[in-house]
Amino acid sequence: MRALAVWGMTPLLAAPVGAWALGLGNIELKSALNQPLQAQIEVVSATPEELQSLKVAVAAAEMFERYGLERPAFLESLTFRVVTDRSGRGVVQVTSAQSIAEPFVTLLVEATWPRGRVLREYTVLLDPPVATLGLWIEQLVAESLGKDGTGVVPIVGEAVGPPEGYGTDRVFLAPE
Repeated sequence: MRALAVWGMTPLLAAPVGAWALGLGNIELKSALNQPLQAQIEVVSATPEELQSLKVAVAAAEMFERYGLERPAFLESLTFRVVTDRSGRGVVQVTSAQSIAEPFVTLLVEATWPRGRVLREYTVLLDPPVATLGLWIEQLVAESLGKDGTGVVPIVGEAVGPPEGYGTDRVFLAPE
């Protein structure tokens, strides 16, 4: 009876080990629209040995197709580097050398190591940089309103003087 009790406990002891397998956590975006991509993906439940052998990349085109996702050509230029951050956590740094002009980027990321493989989809929203948000909005307005032989040219970063100091080629919009 005692041997049966010991063998009966064995699956219970083994179960949590499988539940703590390596995984990819959340992605933290550190860049904006029209900038080179900089992001960080948390590596979850990895041993130091797993971190050393971990390889991360954009999934193959066949995987994107299998999941019904588009695979833009610029994803080929992404680099993935597994590092340990200041707090000792394993993270994957995702970077691009070129600026990303797409406001939404869907990544299918594949991580492999000797004892396993994980595939995870991420969708990131690349907002315009806050510092240039005004420029972006003014450009959007200019492109929207410049029709039928007329144009709107936004002036940003210029000190504004009294309207009388300008020619008739300018229109000033001000809140009431």
